[in-house]
Amino acid sequence: ADEPKPRKVRSMKQENRWAPVNTASGKVDNDSPSTAPSGERVELAETPCAPGEPIARTLAVHAGQLYAQSITPVPGIRPGLPIVNLELGEVEYMTSLLITGAVQAMPRGGLLWVVVYEERVWAGAFALLRGAVLRPGCYVVLAVKDTGPGRVPELDAIEEVVAPRGGGIIWHAPPSQGTRVNVYLPVAH
Repeated sequence: ADEPKPRKVRSMKQENRWAPVNTASGKVDNDSPSTAPSGERVELAETPCAPGEPIARTLAVHAGQLYAQSITPVPGIRPGLPIVNLELGEVEYMTSLLITGAVQAMPRGGLLWVVVYEERVWAGAFALLRGAVLRPGCYVVLAVKDTGPGRVPELDAIEEVVAPRGGGIIWHAPPSQGTRVNVYLPVAH
């Protein structure tokens, strides 16, 4: 019988380092070249994807819910975005969580911006991300902003997806001015 081909799909924490796990052997693969800002290994997506289409599709799936609550979506997805180090389902999942959180924050309606663009983070331009720092490089930013009362968003589930892949989250929620969440999706190399 043929042995399964090794794939890099998941990671495990070992000695404070993230390292891809070889699914055929179950052992940590320390040959991965990607590292996070703290020197941790970055988990590699098995099938990296272009984020524009899954984000637009997820917004369309939520359209009925948005209109039912008098929430007007304001999409802004740049064409030709680079491939990111995330699976298609992960991008859809994060987008859905962000939209759902914004809908819950606006029971009386409002505006919901979903903007996706490419941004370069330069060395020395530190962006504090929930206790971490983005490493210099290119990212695709999924920015979601609502006109709710300004809430502390629940981002743990999103952080669990994006942080091991080398991404991060920045959010800003001034009282009575809505909430903005920027999810930095690492560009695949």
